[in-house]
Amino acid sequence: YRPNLNSHTRYTAQKRHKGFVGYNPDYMDGGFYPDYNYDFELNNEILLNYDKRLSSLWSISALAGANNRNNNWRNMSLSASALSIPGVYNIGNSKVPITGTNDTYKKLVNSFYGSATIGYHDALYLTLTGRNDWSSGMPVKKNSYFYPSVSFSGVVSELVKMPSFISFAKARAAWIRVGGDMSPYSSRPTYSYGTRWGATPTLSLGGTLYPQDIEPDFKNTIEFGTDIRLLKNRIGFDISYFEDTYTNQITQASISSSSGYTSRLINSDKKTRTKGWEITMNSTPVKTENFSWDLALNWSRTRDWLIQAESGK
Repeated sequence: YRPNLNSHTRYTAQKRHKGFVGYNPDYMDGGFYPDYNYDFELNNEILLNYDKRLSSLWSISALAGANNRNNNWRNMSLSASALSIPGVYNIGNSKVPITGTNDTYKKLVNSFYGSATIGYHDALYLTLTGRNDWSSGMPVKKNSYFYPSVSFSGVVSELVKMPSFISFAKARAAWIRVGGDMSPYSSRPTYSYGTRWGATPTLSLGGTLYPQDIEPDFKNTIEFGTDIRLLKNRIGFDISYFEDTYTNQITQASISSSSGYTSRLINSDKKTRTKGWEITMNSTPVKTENFSWDLALNWSRTRDWLIQAESGK
């Protein structure tokens, strides 16, 4: 069992001197604008690990776990846009009514996950993973989503006799599916502050319709790569090719205002793909008993493709 707590608090304040005109003559009396931010994250994780040598050729390594992630964000911003006494930066020194806003966001994600790696001859490895999340950022009926992955790697230099100048050679391939949720309170309409009529505040519901059948978006990745080291590991090349395909993306679509709304939250049928290469060369040009010089060079390229345009349905 492993708990993890991470939190930070940030305070910032903008101070305007008397006589600062800017774009508004009201700034002539100075101003004071404090801002408070608080970010809290608590994770509770349980992990079960299993490692066993099944025989001289076969091995297995597996884990199963669960995680509870609790996020809490808070913000408060105040504004004293004119000061009674110049240079006294205190909210109580405000010459005009103080204005401000505050926000609170809470999010809970529960997860179960597991993985298993089967090894053969200390050279071939097959890894399977699976994870299921339940997120409060999604509608209740669609807050559960599963995403798996499978990867295979082989140390070719352990299976095939290589030329003497090749120290190590490995090939790998993987398919990965990752699910994504939404920010807190993104699946239901909420009120926002509107125009104030004298001393009477107003609220507005907004023009977006939030159906309760919104599903998580997904990214599917395929990757192929190789790791080759030469001349007793003095030179190495790590080459990767990948394709990321984005589907089920959550977006807003325009609808007729006669419905009482101006947009609708949907899972778009738009499909995009990112393709890329990455090549890294590691070398040790100079190596003596007391001195070594390591050199690394990296080159990468990515391109985005539109596979299917959004139909607008």
